[in-house]
Amino acid sequence: MPLCIRGFVRPDGSVGTRNNLLVVSMSDLCNEIALKIARAVPGSVALLTPAGSLSFGEEARLVSGLRSRVCANPNVGAILVVGPIATENAAVAAEARTLGRLAGAVSLLDHIDGQGAVRAGIHVGRHLRRELASTRRREVAIDALRLGLKSSVSNAESVRYANPAVGSLVDLVSNRGAGVCITELVDLCGDPAAVIERAATRKAAREIYAALREPLRLMQQMGPDVPDPTPMNIMGGIVTIARKSRGALKRLGRSPIKSAIRFGDEVPGDGLHLMAGPASCALSLMGLAAAGCTLIVHTVGLTGATASSPLVPMIKIGGPSLRGSRDVDLFLDNRNTRVVQLADITFKVASGARTASERGGERSIMLPNSLPLL
Repeated sequence: MPLCIRGFVRPDGSVGTRNNLLVVSMSDLCNEIALKIARAVPGSVALLTPAGSLSFGEEARLVSGLRSRVCANPNVGAILVVGPIATENAAVAAEARTLGRLAGAVSLLDHIDGQGAVRAGIHVGRHLRRELASTRRREVAIDALRLGLKSSVSNAESVRYANPAVGSLVDLVSNRGAGVCITELVDLCGDPAAVIERAATRKAAREIYAALREPLRLMQQMGPDVPDPTPMNIMGGIVTIARKSRGALKRLGRSPIKSAIRFGDEVPGDGLHLMAGPASCALSLMGLAAAGCTLIVHTVGLTGATASSPLVPMIKIGGPSLRGSRDVDLFLDNRNTRVVQLADITFKVASGARTASERGGERSIMLPNSLPLL
């Protein structure tokens, strides 16, 4: 199996698996306009915001920081900024250009109504897409990949079949220089000592301890009212957080953990990294996109119906009971073939093959305005 992919090499040296136009809404006033533009221009994704002009303090810092990081994701080839304040639009577009991305802007106040803003956005968006069409995929080594890991509605079957396959994939790509990031750290709180033992350095051990400390404190404080394992986990045979954590650890393979980063911070480089973040599927996917992940492997248990990931292609894998689900890309039930199958589909998707979630046609992602601890 060739350990290379065909991706879009950006001027800043990063490599995308997709060449998206990101339609960036700067205010909740513009969300519907941005979404209509994205739906009218093929190859576009709308980045929506919950914040308006009165946003301030921690909310404003979180929204602005995550927006900036998502715009820098290597899967973004161009951005179209839609907002009410022309100077803010211009600043975001200029930041994108410093990374070598194409950029344009539409000011809401230049138009008397939403229809006019949509028409202007579609015109600019189509122009940017035509320019993006000249960008071609190039063969690059697997170390260019930034892989995110996610799980949802885990059950005994996904732990048995899917998680070990993901762990083998993590070892395969991280040993060859790719960066791998896993979030939703509450999954690992059932056995924190085992996680810390995986630290590559003392510094990494301190970072892991700090990242796990607050979720652990909150879970201990909640006692029997703690919501993890979830009711769906329990239905699937995962009845304790310790059992859930042992299963989650299988997705990390044997690779040492090099760091623990904050939610949405850029993956520091090669190898395996943890990212602090809540268990919410949609928020986890947003964090991985902001961290620069260009492909996500998502294990699912009881059902394949989960949040979508339009900006970063997401490979959903599940056990044999999900065979026939149109949401799942790969069904694993044989220990001898599952690693080869997963690696093969991973490299194909990284090189342009479409996933089940991409075929669903979702066109928008929403920035959060706060981050829960669990």
